[in-house]
Amino acid sequence: MKRKLITSLIFGVFTWLVLNVGSTAGAQPIKLSETQIQSVDSTNLTFSVAVKEEKLTVFITSETRLFKNGDPATTKALVAGEMVRGALRKTASGRVEAVRLHLGEPKAKAKADAPKSP
Repeated sequence: MKRKLITSLIFGVFTWLVLNVGSTAGAQPIKLSETQIQSVDSTNLTFSVAVKEEKLTVFITSETRLFKNGDPATTKALVAGEMVRGALRKTASGRVEAVRLHLGEPKAKAKADAPKSP
């Protein structure tokens, strides 16, 4: 009975670790404020932006979620000069990966700038 209880407990802890400590273990969250994309490398799936006077290269992964003007988008929407904001993560190896990116103007600004009809 004790052996079965200990085995179940170890299995439960192991399962919890596998589910909660995935590939993002050690990743530090970073918020990307609205900035302009400087360059895009579609071969390596990276783009660069200027953050505090420094060039930051961001990697796109299979887990990255892209949106353009609120709608789902593909990596083809990443173009130099486009405004971008979102969530990034810095891995233990120092690589900066995009988690969620929003391209284009925020909806609130787009609505505020729209001309009002009479």
